[in-house]
Amino acid sequence: MSTAIATKTPSIDVAAIVAEVAGRMNVTAADILGTNRHPMPIDARQLVCWVLSRAGLNPAEISRAMGKEHSTIVHSLGRAKLRPEWDSLADTILAKTNTGSLGLRSRLAFILTDVQPDVAGAIRACVYGLVLGIERHSGPRAAYGLMLLARNTMIRHAVQGALHTCEFEGQACAIDRMAARLGYPLNGPAWQAPVRVPALVDNNSEVNG
Repeated sequence: MSTAIATKTPSIDVAAIVAEVAGRMNVTAADILGTNRHPMPIDARQLVCWVLSRAGLNPAEISRAMGKEHSTIVHSLGRAKLRPEWDSLADTILAKTNTGSLGLRSRLAFILTDVQPDVAGAIRACVYGLVLGIERHSGPRAAYGLMLLARNTMIRHAVQGALHTCEFEGQACAIDRMAARLGYPLNGPAWQAPVRVPALVDNNSEVNG
């Protein structure tokens, strides 16, 4: 059974997430992906669902990723919501596996470390709500975050670089276009994606004809 999937978000390494949860919960990956009904594997299975949800996957995508019924995933997510202590744990697992929006969370947290909480919150609302569309946020709050990004070149480019690193390349470029559409002039140059330099060919190596 393949546990690597590609969805509307960047490729998510489900196997890495399952392995990380299995190690933390003292179960096996087979316990999580199988039908073991003991309490610990059930908890681990629900935690994996929660991690994938916080990575930006919807229940149908999680169902396909784990090979489980849609109703099972919905039930697991409902149970996980009752355990608020799992939020920070899920983000830690996502950051460690450096996956999609989870890897992005740790990068944004670092970028916004010294930013005022209300400003940081608005920027996160812009990124996760307006740019990525994986969380629900107030429209005006997200738009305010976009205006702040347009005004602050250093933070805007850092956020766009984080998006690019986490494979949200199109969304990184979209920030400048969104700002223009909403009438927020950019303070400083537009962001340019790093050029991917191809590996150099060793001229001393033999080339077979």
